[in-house]
Amino acid sequence: MMVSGARKILFKISSAVAERKRISHQLYLVTGTRINSCITAS
Repeated sequence: MMVSGARKILFKISSAVAERKRISHQLYLVTGTRINSCITAS
């Protein structure tokens, strides 16, 4: 019982970390393309 509970918690933590990484990667892509367009526009 305890093992499955710990496994569920670990899975929740790992999925939350993966989600955060994905979001930060998307933000990085968006800001990167904005910076590139600003550089090319000037």
